[in-house]
Order: sequence, then structure tokens, then C-alpha cells
Amino acid sequence: MPVSQFLSRVPLHALSAKSGARTRRHITDNPAQQHSEVMSLFGHIEGDTVRADTNVLFRVDPPHGNQAATVLIRSSIVPSRPAEGLETRQEGPVPPAGTPVAFRIAINAIRRRSVESSTAKRKTILTPVPRDDDPAPDGTTMTDWLSARLAGGLSSVEILNHDRQVLGVGTKCTVQTDLVDGFAIVEDSAKLAQMLIHGVGRAKSYGCGLLSLRPLS
Repeated sequence: MPVSQFLSRVPLHALSAKSGARTRRHITDNPAQQHSEVMSLFGHIEGDTVRADTNVLFRVDPPHGNQAATVLIRSSIVPSRPAEGLETRQEGPVPPAGTPVAFRIAINAIRRRSVESSTAKRKTILTPVPRDDDPAPDGTTMTDWLSARLAGGLSSVEILNHDRQVLGVGTKCTVQTDLVDGFAIVEDSAKLAQMLIHGVGRAKSYGCGLLSLRPLS
């Protein structure tokens, strides 16, 4: 199934090349600044919901071997402004149902629970989703939680690597980002396409939600 989206990759340091030294030092730990720099690649676009309207999602991929940290961007439009090392290509078709895939996703693995408070309003309690190596008392694990979020698009989810970071501590925008590598099987390519285009979960403006795939056969 075709997806009319574009994938771009740019070195993380290049996003802040036009900014001051302080921005360059802190962009790796500032999701709000990352959002601003990613959106600047698309120039000025009118509207109050530009990111959602253009389906812009991004994810910071850590250094690997000799490659420095990069930012992967999926969007329905091509970046219009240059940046050092920026490469863009049209995304290929979604694999058909039954295809085994390797996947990577950056996701905001937070559970939200509404409880009564001493005031008239209810309050929301936020707790990180338990890691597989440290399950909740009820037995819930990251694999369980992620499988539920990917259900319909991917099945038989197995987590290979899981790295959790809390970014933006001390700023107005604090975001927990869970970078997960794993294996799965395509369940429904149409539903999977929607996950790829619109992202998965919350905090999509701040480096979460982007799912990428690599067919294994």
C-alpha cells in the first residue's frame, strides 16, 4: 500500500547551525527547541496546527558507529529550507499483511489515571510504563503496553532494545521519550499506514510518535 509521505534525515548538530552557541549545546536535551528547528525546515506556513496539518513527525536517533546523532523526519511535504547533510526521499509502500518487520519507534510511554482530588476538579496522575525488566505489580510490561498501541497495524510485538530518557528537565517542556527497537508482523497495512502518517501516542510535537519499519522478507 503506497504512502504519499517523505522521509528526511539531517544531522542533529545541523539543525541548530544557524542558532547561537547556547542553542547548539542544549538542543540534544530540549524537545521544544528540537520542534522549533525541525519546523523551521519547512519555512513559514500559515495556520494554528501546522505540524498536524503537514503530518510532520520527528525522532532523534542516537549515534551509531561513526555516525553522529541524526533526526529522522516524516512529513507530507518536502522541507523547503536547506540544512547541512539534509537528505529527503519519498517513502516506499507499506508492507502487506503477514510481513515480518524490524521496527523503531520513539514513544511517550506514560500512563494517565484520573483520580478524585480535594478540590472540585479531578486530577491526572502520570506514571511511566514499567519496563520489561521491571514489571508493574499487576504484571503489566512495556511489551504489553506497546502491543496495545500498535494493535491493528502490527502484531506479535517483541522488544529488542529499549532506551528511556526524560528531556527538557528544568524547562517548560519536559518529555519522557522511549526509543524502542523490536520485531513484529504486519497485521493490516491500511491501519499501519495511518500509524505511519499520523504517529502513535502523545507528544508528537516533541520527538515522539514516529514509527519506522524495515521488512525482513
